[in-house]
Amino acid sequence: MVVGTCEGLKGAVIDVQAYSSESTRRTGPLLSGATKTALLAAATAEGISVIKNPYRKAEVLELIEFLQRAGVAIKDEGKKLIVEGRPRLKSTEYEIGSDLIEIMTFIAYAIYLNQSLNLNITSADWVRRSLYNELALLDKMGVNFEWQRNKFQSDRLDLLGGSRLKSYQTLSIAIAILFSLSCS
Repeated sequence: MVVGTCEGLKGAVIDVQAYSSESTRRTGPLLSGATKTALLAAATAEGISVIKNPYRKAEVLELIEFLQRAGVAIKDEGKKLIVEGRPRLKSTEYEIGSDLIEIMTFIAYAIYLNQSLNLNITSADWVRRSLYNELALLDKMGVNFEWQRNKFQSDRLDLLGGSRLKSYQTLSIAIAILFSLSCS
């Protein structure tokens, strides 16, 4: 049995690229979790931590915003985050953004079923920024939709301006949209 004690976390340099599936790109199932874990540890560590090659998915950016509101100084220098840890965070209120995968799932099903869709979305600006690539792909595919404040609306999410695709083609497109969300 190994027994140890620790007086607390100390600032460190953490290269998140080590958790990537590929050596040249930031990708893979562990990268998002590694970035979030590094941020949480750095936020409460004593001293300065540097997180190299952070994964910048929407939920990571949201965590950074939350930690900044809680008093953690985080400087984004592109390929690295510099985090000045605080042993105690200040109390803060924060509204969590809508679930991006659920939003894209509803949109994909509406496309597949050729149905109208109205979604009330928390933090619509954040969602639009976070789903920029997916929404651009939908627009390129000819899916007509609009945003009104915190609402995503479309009368019918019929592809190609009214010409109905075969079900398997539409389903394939819907699955491709969902896959692009999970792999981006």
